[in-house]
Amino acid sequence: MSEEDIRLACLKLAHQRTGTATEVIADAQALVDFVLGNPSRDAT
Repeated sequence: MSEEDIRLACLKLAHQRTGTATEVIADAQALVDFVLGNPSRDAT
């Protein structure tokens, strides 16, 4: 997954969400963590 792929995925996430900017940013961060293989900060 290239950096551009990640950017596009984050943009898609942001457009799909109706939540607040904070939620969108949290989703994007979770996606980046997932892509990089880091454990999610808020995994339930």
